[in-house]
Amino acid sequence: MPEPLLTREYQRITPDGIEPVGDVSKTYLVVALEIVVRHHAGVGLLLRFHSYPRDPERVGYWASPSLQMDLDFGVEPEVAQAAFYNQVERRIARVPQDIETEAKHFAESFGLRDPELRRVGDMLLERKAPISGLERHSAYATIRFRVDDIDPRSHQNLLDPEGRHGFVVLPLDDLDRNLQDRKDPDGSDEDRFYFLGKPLISGLDHLIRTPRELVQLREEPIDVRDVPARAPQHGLIACADIAGYGAALSLRLSSLNQKHVDERRGYRRRILGMLETALAQTGTTQIQSAGDGFVAGYPCSADADHRERSLLRVIEGWTSTLQRIEEHLNPFLKQNRGYTRLGSRMAISAGDYSWGRINGLTSFYPAFDGDAIIQAARMEQSLRNGMYSASLPLVRRPPLVMQTGRHYLALGSELASAGRAIERDLLDLDWTIHGSAHLWAKQKVFRNALILEWNPGAPDGD
Repeated sequence: MPEPLLTREYQRITPDGIEPVGDVSKTYLVVALEIVVRHHAGVGLLLRFHSYPRDPERVGYWASPSLQMDLDFGVEPEVAQAAFYNQVERRIARVPQDIETEAKHFAESFGLRDPELRRVGDMLLERKAPISGLERHSAYATIRFRVDDIDPRSHQNLLDPEGRHGFVVLPLDDLDRNLQDRKDPDGSDEDRFYFLGKPLISGLDHLIRTPRELVQLREEPIDVRDVPARAPQHGLIACADIAGYGAALSLRLSSLNQKHVDERRGYRRRILGMLETALAQTGTTQIQSAGDGFVAGYPCSADADHRERSLLRVIEGWTSTLQRIEEHLNPFLKQNRGYTRLGSRMAISAGDYSWGRINGLTSFYPAFDGDAIIQAARMEQSLRNGMYSASLPLVRRPPLVMQTGRHYLALGSELASAGRAIERDLLDLDWTIHGSAHLWAKQKVFRNALILEWNPGAPDGD
């Protein structure tokens, strides 16, 4: 039995301890699910971010998926550890709910069908410091259920390719490289394992540091090697950027003194909020954003009608965003600091791509991969080059004079026919088709891209 660990912030209560427990105002039961999987990258333990701390100075913890129940009792400070440990065990035995059934329902909430659970290990009882020094300590009794198996049809929910369940995977085969030993962030002098920049919750940290428990943890993982961690897709890829955002922001940051910090933050939030709204309106969760730009995927079939409808829906959503820029942000900039206007660039390609955990379980967030992604990004870059060189050569037409404060759209050659097919709808949205261009970026030429400009108020065909 390990020696009792007693610090100002944390105490592990042992079943044979003779030291006083100290004050405990509340006791909670924590039911933790241990989900261990084997994928191509090895064996890993599924973790989630336990909770955002109430104290902004704290960083939160990684933990196994868990649910918590209030056992509704405390203990006087002079009670010995062993007596308190026994009290908690007896109280758990009287919990009106069937704890294993509750654990199964919890597993099912993540889409894990027909989970087979097994109780593992002894109860871990801990006394922890409160968030605020004005409160008394609480005790947490953790019991663990190993998920031995689930219906294979729900293996995809273990991989969580899009990160919607919030799972990250702690590689158990390579802990030395993936865990960093640091001091406990909550004030004690004890070491604490960190993973992806955040500490493991104390119970899991103790488990990882116990060799016997670690060996058992690695045994008999659920094999999900036949399930792809990224989904092959076919559809549209849009790459967009707000032109002039950085220049306008720099102007305002240098023009306004310190007392206008809130105004500067509000300006940034307005622009980035509009981008978030644009993504929501175009209807996708396949998004990578960075500042004033984004890449988004829109799955659709190669059928011409479906592709045309999808393309129109994406452009309609983007147009709504441009309308808000013109109606609210550009007048705001001009009135406040004389900065003329923001513009935009969007490039849309079509083809095959992947979305999900690109490097399998070792990826902790979803990402894109595929030629269609590269094409859209390079076409957007080509529009940027044309915008800042003031012109873009067109095929069999005079060069297009481009301005940084206007709004341009490029469709890859594979979408040119779809763009022509919905030209009437695009005109109704105030988009003008200027013609085809050979776009060039980073030694790559994208031939016969269709170039459009959003020009509200212009007559049809302008």
